[in-house]
Amino acid sequence: MFLVIDTGNKAAPILPLVPSMIIADTGEAIGVQQYSVLSPAHLVDIANVLLLNLGVLLFLLLAIAVRGWRSIDRSDPALAVFGTAAVGGFPIWFAGQSYFGLGRDWDVMTAPVFAIAMLSVALLVRAHERKLIDLGRIAPFVIAIALSGLFLWLRPNMNAAASAARFEDLIAQNAPELLPRESFVAYEHLRKYYQSTGESEKTMRVLRSMAETKHLALESYRRVFIALANARHSEARERDFAWLLEHLVDDARHFGQLRPKDIGDARDFDEFATRAFIGAAQAGYPELVRRYQPQFEAARPAWTGAGLVRASGDAALSAEEAVSLLRASVTDSTRDAELLIIAAGAYQQKGMDDEAIAHVERALARQPVYYPKWYLALAGMYHQKGRVAEEADVLRRCVANCPGTPEAEEARRLLDTPAEAPARAR
Repeated sequence: MFLVIDTGNKAAPILPLVPSMIIADTGEAIGVQQYSVLSPAHLVDIANVLLLNLGVLLFLLLAIAVRGWRSIDRSDPALAVFGTAAVGGFPIWFAGQSYFGLGRDWDVMTAPVFAIAMLSVALLVRAHERKLIDLGRIAPFVIAIALSGLFLWLRPNMNAAASAARFEDLIAQNAPELLPRESFVAYEHLRKYYQSTGESEKTMRVLRSMAETKHLALESYRRVFIALANARHSEARERDFAWLLEHLVDDARHFGQLRPKDIGDARDFDEFATRAFIGAAQAGYPELVRRYQPQFEAARPAWTGAGLVRASGDAALSAEEAVSLLRASVTDSTRDAELLIIAAGAYQQKGMDDEAIAHVERALARQPVYYPKWYLALAGMYHQKGRVAEEADVLRRCVANCPGTPEAEEARRLLDTPAEAPARAR
């Protein structure tokens, strides 16, 4: 019954008989699972499991069957025990749901095969007793084949690095059979491993692969951007910035075909794209901005971030031109606190301190916890304008919202020693 009825859940214990739509807990259809009991990939996986685990035993069993299967006492206790175990595990092995499919989750799906292997060994012993085969002559050959197979089996798992490399190959190899969500989660496990070992280049490669699944793509883009912002200038960094901007342009062209859950709504997507273009320019790659920004604007005519990109990077703009661009790009509905800070910096460069202060205040209202340095910057701006009460209020907010940070300790020190009146960091 389980083979015929699709349970509609990724966590279902049994594979569907044929490709079936997978329904999330929310009731949303997330895609068709191509990997099913009768799919070619699954049948190939079954053959791979048999050949890799049993190998030469399969051919020996075939020889026994040809030479005299009927002469073996099938009521033998050893054969009964291993036969029962093998039969009991067969349904799980043949149709059980595994996250990467049968051949992609070896530790789970080879357990029933162990019982089949033990049954095969017991059959060989009984066949030897009945003189159907001579184990003494073939045992060295069987052992050699088994050991060579064991070496090939263990080689990808001799150490964590080899296992991770093999795991990455399997994800890419089996991507056509997996839903984007499944590939994404697999890459996420791999990302955590590479990040824990400090392998930044491999971490970045996996982040790109996660984004290319299009599942939660905007979140992956943000991770890529953060990693690039903290990376040193290099050819790889420039190449990764180009990759990011190119994919944002492609997603802009196909925005209507992407799920909001994966790419965000129009405002979230456009605001992140603005940050990406500004980040590329600030990182020293203005040629990338000149190459991809016109393409993005053509794909997203309603995008207003171009004004902020220009205002934050073109020092030759007059104050009037900068203000016009900033007001068109950053409004009360802007969600991204980083964009508000960028706008504040642009206003401050043009000597418009009150506008800069207002934008930092709005940024802190949106992100009161994660950016303690902004409190000190804002306190410094109030200090320079002689607004002592506002300065003290900002310092108290820093202590309250960001406890345990160096900035909170500095804010506490400044509150305790107001007579020093030190200049705050801009």
